[in-house]
Amino acid sequence: MSATPLSASVLAKLATQLPLWTVTETRGLERRLRFPDFAAALDFVNACGQLAEQAGHHPDFELGYGRVVVRLLTHEASAITTKDTALAAQIDRLAPTKEPR
Repeated sequence: MSATPLSASVLAKLATQLPLWTVTETRGLERRLRFPDFAAALDFVNACGQLAEQAGHHPDFELGYGRVVVRLLTHEASAITTKDTALAAQIDRLAPTKEPR
């Protein structure tokens, strides 16, 4: 089954549903998060990893002290697909409601 890239108009509508995500130059989705320390950031990445395994769709993570960057892109389509937006919504539910500054 081939993944179909989302059109610009669909992405514009989804922007209201995923306001904390940005579309990157590589035509993927990205979200940057802050945490109080490394352990909390790692716990978040591990929880996201479990979701990704269940979904069979694997984001790229950048992990550092108190910060995580999540990047989603359906590689077979070289674009954002419904796989990405569905996983982004699930990741949003795991994210802290208030991030440290």
